[in-house]
Amino acid sequence: MANPQHVVVIAFENRSFDHMLGFGPGGALTGQEFNPVDPADPNSEPVPVTQLAGPITSVDPNHSLEAVNEQVFGVSVGQPDPAPMNGFVSSYIKNVGGDVTKGKAIMDCHAPESIPVLTGLAQNYRVCTRWFSSVPGQTWPNRFFMHAATSRGLVTNDPLDEDAPTIFDRLDDAGHSWRIYAGDVPQSLSLERLAGRFVLERIKAAQDRHFHSLAQYFNDLQQGTLPNYAFIEPQYFNTPLGQATDQHPPHDILLGEALLGHVYNSLLASNYWQDSLLLVIFDEHGGFFDSVPPPRGVAAPDDLVAAQPVFDFTRLGPRVPALVVSPWVEPGVDATVYDHASISATLNAIFELGPTSFLSRRDAAANAFNRNLALSTPRSLVGAFQADTTQAPPLDVLAPPDAGASGTVQALQTVLQVRGTAALSTFSSHQRRLLELSNNMLHSLA
Repeated sequence: MANPQHVVVIAFENRSFDHMLGFGPGGALTGQEFNPVDPADPNSEPVPVTQLAGPITSVDPNHSLEAVNEQVFGVSVGQPDPAPMNGFVSSYIKNVGGDVTKGKAIMDCHAPESIPVLTGLAQNYRVCTRWFSSVPGQTWPNRFFMHAATSRGLVTNDPLDEDAPTIFDRLDDAGHSWRIYAGDVPQSLSLERLAGRFVLERIKAAQDRHFHSLAQYFNDLQQGTLPNYAFIEPQYFNTPLGQATDQHPPHDILLGEALLGHVYNSLLASNYWQDSLLLVIFDEHGGFFDSVPPPRGVAAPDDLVAAQPVFDFTRLGPRVPALVVSPWVEPGVDATVYDHASISATLNAIFELGPTSFLSRRDAAANAFNRNLALSTPRSLVGAFQADTTQAPPLDVLAPPDAGASGTVQALQTVLQVRGTAALSTFSSHQRRLLELSNNMLHSLA
């Protein structure tokens, strides 16, 4: 098994596996899958899946824990296992003000040709068909599992307290390098440990910092300074710095496609390619239809539980798209069960951090996805898949050049300026919390 020394993770927002890949490579949708308009009525109109999803979903589906419970369990009593997965339409109808016709659109999935970059990567590398979000809920707790293998009892978009160690701490302890590259506001700063690190590092030279603009990822590939672990956050807001690439509704999904194409193509063309692993992942399903019931009986990360609403962290959330991209993998499907704690479990395995370096009971029990690096020799670059970005915005639009030492600070300031020109109600819950985070971080730096 190959043991690459460079792991890159790019994490997009709020799309389910079936919504993105259900009709594509690794998908199993037949077109016969459906949800009823009213799961409480056995004679309710069935709404089948389609391949009609467009690049923009104008109304953001609800993905609070309560909404996800409805989507997964419908009106079932006692949360049966397996879940019937029959409440997506009824949940979305509420989102769109009771309009049944608009509510049915939650069953629209992407035709493979409508998302050519993700489809091309799925055709040429490894598709994880049973990667589940760690929490049946919102963005922040799921991203906490990516970094800390726990949300410490949180199921809402609230900051993670400093008592939670992160995979970045473990990499530091073992002498491995890491960087977080962000399109605008690094959501990772909602982890208090990382926020404190960010503030302390502002007096350091740029090359000694761990938080950088997205443009620096491409610079590091060219300059030979890519860290052992690179975590990429897309742009979450439309600002003068650039357009949102996170794929969170209502943002244009094709901008995220373009960013993914540039991230992959640049890694492929670099000297790091044969010694690298790229994970393409989405943080949670965002309320979009998925047909596979999430597993129960998984390891709770710790003894902390959510009280309002009640949740004990022994059940995963709906599936998300996940691709393992590397010259060391064969094209195909991996049906192993993963969740976001598999990221730290995999980094532990690749960098040999040891059994005492797990962050929680969840990543200690999680499957590591480096099992897919099974080839004895890397695949040839000859004929390797190239993402077509010729019709996409150029790289300097998707990842504006770093504004020197003030790159991330400038992003925080620019996002707050956007807040001043739009009503707070026009932002998603995730964005509203990022605005608060930006304001808090700038006060900390003052």
